[in-house]
Formats: sequence, structure tokens, C-alpha cells
Amino acid sequence: MSKLCLNCETNEAVKYSTYSNGNFCEKKCARAYSTKNDRANISKKVSQTLTGSGNGDVTKNCPTCKKDFTNIYKRRHRQFCSPNCSNNNDAVKEKLSQTKKALANGIINTMTMKEKIAKQEAMRVEQTNLYDSK
Repeated sequence: MSKLCLNCETNEAVKYSTYSNGNFCEKKCARAYSTKNDRANISKKVSQTLTGSGNGDVTKNCPTCKKDFTNIYKRRHRQFCSPNCSNNNDAVKEKLSQTKKALANGIINTMTMKEKIAKQEAMRVEQTNLYDSK
């Protein structure tokens, strides 16, 4: 008589890979079985981590207006109390202008690169035409 899968107990247990021991019908069942006993605790921990529940609110000081503000734990990395304060911060303005300059330089460099490629293509066509005329 064939052995049943330890997890689902409906399908026949098979050796589905060189590393399996033949106690499960597939990889999915083997992985589910290893956490079956502690599934409730694992699910609770994952839920708390993803939602940030169980951790208190975070109080910070806004670097622009110098007021204290409170964020929920999930948004604990926010530095400013509002978008207005973020937009009026000198460090943010400087970083934004540097980003704009870098983007502009990248676009200019891209355009010159396109021009170089077009020039190389024209030279290749010209050389091909010279070779064909001989």
C-alpha cells in the first residue's frame, strides 16, 4: 500500500526531487508541514510586522518649522510634519536642484550620444558605398 502525504493526507507521497525524502506529495506540502504547528504565531508576527501594529506612535521634531509632530509607526521614517515644510526646507531644495541638474546633464549627454551614433552610422554607410563602388 502506498504512503500518504504527511501534510494534506489525501495525495500519494512521492520522492518529487533528489533531496526529498518521499514523505510529501510536492514541495508546497513539505514547506507547509514544517510550519503547520506554529502557523498561528507566525501569521500574527507577519501581520504585526507588515501593519506596524503593536508599536507605538513616533514623535519627531520637524527640521523646518521646529514643531513636534507624531507619526504612526508605519510612517516613522518621515522627517517633516507636512509636505509644505518638506518643500520649504533648504536641504531638500538643494538636493532637488542637484537632481534636476544631473537629469539635464544626462539628457544632454544622451543627445550627444545619439548624435555620435548617427555619425558613426553615416560613416559606416559611406564606407560601405565606397567598398561597393570598387
